[in-house]
Amino acid sequence: MAGIDGIDIGKSQTSSATKDPSDFCMVIYKRAHGLSDPQIVCIYKDRPQDVREAFKIGICLARYYNAKINIEATRMSLVTWAREHDSLQYFMKRPRASLANVSSGKSTSYGTPATAAIIDHQTDLIAGHVEDYSHTIWFENLLDELIRYNDENKTKFDIIAALAMALLADEELSGKIPFVVEKDDAVFEHFGYYTDINGHTKFGKLQNQQ
Repeated sequence: MAGIDGIDIGKSQTSSATKDPSDFCMVIYKRAHGLSDPQIVCIYKDRPQDVREAFKIGICLARYYNAKINIEATRMSLVTWAREHDSLQYFMKRPRASLANVSSGKSTSYGTPATAAIIDHQTDLIAGHVEDYSHTIWFENLLDELIRYNDENKTKFDIIAALAMALLADEELSGKIPFVVEKDDAVFEHFGYYTDINGHTKFGKLQNQQ
């Protein structure tokens, strides 16, 4: 799973009067598989001059790790960019835990709202992960944010926000068992124009002919 704390503008478009602007941050979270513990395997954190550079890197990471992205609903520029570049398949719909009525079914929209109730739930998920799997966390910048984190100044913790989105996405798939992606060894089939038994010209997989 991937969680993103997004941005809508890059460094070149940020006003010089803006103090300590947020970075684009993406956390890749490997779900538990077999006897292996879940683990944070990748963190990307940057505010490039052009925000599209962060978008490209984020989609490349999702493709490399075969991850589904959960993004905050107030920063949807990446979703718009992905839709224009045929990459919307890497995003998951809004998790059920963030819906007003959990029993109403799945959402058709993207992005998780950052309401007080959802932030409290995400904080509980992070606390549970640290309690159970702290021995798997090897990123010093994440450990630093975990030590200093507080709710009153939560906008300053980009990695924590991205991790919260990833854990919420993992909770959404708690009933789905992870599996190893098998290599596709499909045999190439010749295709082109051919004439069928009725004398009609068609296009597709070439038929076996006597």
